[in-house]
Amino acid sequence: MLPAEALYDWQTMTTALAAEQPWWALGEGHGYAPITYGWLLGEVLRRVEGCGPGEAIVARTAKPLGLDFHVGLADQEFDRVATISRGKGNFGDAASQRLFMTMMSEPTGMSARAFTNPPSIMTSTNKPEWRRTQQPAANGHGNARSLAGFYSGLLDGRLLDSELLAELTREHAVGEDKTLLTATRFGLGCMLDQPQVSNATYGMGPRAFGHPGAGGSIGFADPERDVAFGFVTNNLGPFVLMDPRAQKLARLLADCL
Repeated sequence: MLPAEALYDWQTMTTALAAEQPWWALGEGHGYAPITYGWLLGEVLRRVEGCGPGEAIVARTAKPLGLDFHVGLADQEFDRVATISRGKGNFGDAASQRLFMTMMSEPTGMSARAFTNPPSIMTSTNKPEWRRTQQPAANGHGNARSLAGFYSGLLDGRLLDSELLAELTREHAVGEDKTLLTATRFGLGCMLDQPQVSNATYGMGPRAFGHPGAGGSIGFADPERDVAFGFVTNNLGPFVLMDPRAQKLARLLADCL
């Protein structure tokens, strides 16, 4: 187990990941990595672009699209950020309860290690050092408009050409997730809709793609309706994939179109 302070030490984390052995053989399933891919891909960006990974991402996405989105927040922006809290008395759906119980009963299992190594992953949301760091897997700071704006940029070709977008949204992995312990379906860096799975559907068209975030925030696009959707909350719900609040809003939007 890595120490809590390792979360903010880029070199420590990339060195640890470089030395890590695969948890299963290639082709024998898939599992969500809630934060490690931020260092894995971020290190590639850092070496290629010659700057912090957050700076590289913002320069290629948020700035061209005019989005109020940051990966590595400047101190002078801190007063614009909502304090994150966790809802009490809500144990979520069956998927979230299963994941929670597994993490509690198997503290050295894959699910627990994915979410709690370093242990500060789960407790750092409101800390200034977390806001400052450039961890592109988990600490982007923005609003619902910026999330929707990003997916709008994908739909209208301002970020990727049609061939790359088709590859991004093609199914690359599907089935029971080894770390989330629920059904997931992935493209490249995005989760694809699963219309028949209640906790995994975006609530619009079957070709929808995007990504739910911890606690309920979500950004996604429905190419059939040519609509992009963003939802953020500072009152975190205990849901593994889709938060029912966002699903309800998405279905209401679909009814209006």
